[in-house]
Amino acid sequence: MRLFMPFVVTVVLIGGLAAPPAACASITAPDWNEPIVLKLKDGRQLSGRYHGDVGFPENVDYAERYEAWLDTFGPQAAPALGESLVVARPGAPPIRGPFRGFAEGGLLLGTADSCLDLVVPLGNHVEVRRAAEEAPDSDWLAARKLWNSAPSAYAIVLQTTDGIRVAIPRTVIAKLSTVHEGGGDVAAGLVMGVFIGALIGGALAAAAWASAFSHAMI
Repeated sequence: MRLFMPFVVTVVLIGGLAAPPAACASITAPDWNEPIVLKLKDGRQLSGRYHGDVGFPENVDYAERYEAWLDTFGPQAAPALGESLVVARPGAPPIRGPFRGFAEGGLLLGTADSCLDLVVPLGNHVEVRRAAEEAPDSDWLAARKLWNSAPSAYAIVLQTTDGIRVAIPRTVIAKLSTVHEGGGDVAAGLVMGVFIGALIGGALAAAAWASAFSHAMI
């Protein structure tokens, strides 16, 4: 279970959790690191700190925009959407997940929840390889700088209380509300939200990752 906890936390709140009591009216541009609540179209609510918007509301969906970009440089220049990847980072355990696209300087890896993608920064010492291979594709290494020009998914980035950053597609968000800080009830609500979400979703998320990938951690 400990191996899967980073992924459990990304499933920030499971459906049915109430919004913090001091949530304000819906807005479109919170301040950086401001506590917010997102109400999804499926009725769930997610809490965390606002870490910016990525992408733009294009008329063409992300898959089509990404495929068009990939056609420009060749199919071997970058991962294909849905391809299982392993991302190795200095001083941190490798992360495995399906490739969901790019987000302005980061790579998106899918989680057990289709509405949440992990945001993994692409620094100089971050290694990205196919899950079935032991080393990065040579074509990817040669084209790595081109990845900065890839289209970005249209999403809101949320940081959980554990410091994990996740991207939530704008298309699944029904409402965005801010949360007033300074009240103990609000802070407790944010902490308890993640705690309860982890308790409820722990077994389900761990099982989902275990069944979806043959090796969830390397």
